Amino acid sequence: MLTQCLFAVCVLAVVIVGLLVMTRAISLEELGGGMRRGFLMVLSVLTAFCVLKSLLLPMLSSWVVALKHMIWWLVIIVLAVFAAMLVLRMLVSKLEKCGSARANHDGGEL
Repeated sequence: MLTQCLFAVCVLAVVIVGLLVMTRAISLEELGGGMRRGFLMVLSVLTAFCVLKSLLLPMLSSWVVALKHMIWWLVIIVLAVFAAMLVLRMLVSKLEKCGSARANHDGGEL
């Protein structure tokens, strides 16, 4: 599944780059420079990841329990905020209807 998604993204990128070159939105020199910068960026990120992997792995393994608890609290907080917003929206709509009914009942005279 991941391979198919990666393949689809790469095909889409090739088609978009081809369209940009055909419409002369970018030149082949700019395309070469961009590809070179992109390749160097990916290479430097992979190198940094391999170097930092030995440092980050022990740290992350000790944080797993704390992160698990934080995720549960985050889920609870998000659900609570969602419920509060839903209740607040219902109250506002009820008050709005009540206010418009009162204005219609008075006949609009001052």
